[in-house]
Amino acid sequence: MNAKKMVILMTVFLVSFFTVLAQTEKKVDDPLECLKKDLNLTEQQVKLIKPVWEKAAADIKALKSKATMEKPVDKNSIQKIEEDREAQTVNILTPEQKMKYKEMKLKEAEKPKCSQAPAPAPEKLKEADKAKCPQAPAPAPEKKK
Repeated sequence: MNAKKMVILMTVFLVSFFTVLAQTEKKVDDPLECLKKDLNLTEQQVKLIKPVWEKAAADIKALKSKATMEKPVDKNSIQKIEEDREAQTVNILTPEQKMKYKEMKLKEAEKPKCSQAPAPAPEKLKEADKAKCPQAPAPAPEKKK
C-alpha cells in the first residue's frame, strides 16, 4: 500500500510539474512574429521587413561561421549589421509604431542578460584559479607602506 501511494504521489507531482512548465515556458521562435503582433504590422510592412531581418540573420550567421579560436567574431561587425537592420526596420514603420518600437527596445535594454552577470569576487576568483591550476605559484603578498 505504501508503494502504491508513492507511485500516485510521484504521478501527481510529475503531471503538475509539466503542466506548470508548459504554461510558463515562453519560447520565441520568430522575433518577426512578435514584432508583427506587438506593433500591429500590416502585411505590406511584414513583406518589407522580413527580407531585411533574414539578410541580417544570414550575415551574422556567416560571420559566426568564419570565427575561430584565433580570430573570434568581430562584435563591431555584428553590431553594425544589427544597427542597419534596426534603421531599415524603423524606416518602414508608421510614427506610432516607431514610438512603440523604441519603447520596446528600451525595455529590452533594461533586462539583464546572462553575459552581464556580476564578476566573481577577487577572493573567489583566486580560489577558482587555484582549483584550475594547483601548481601555480601563490600571488606575491602586497607590500605595506
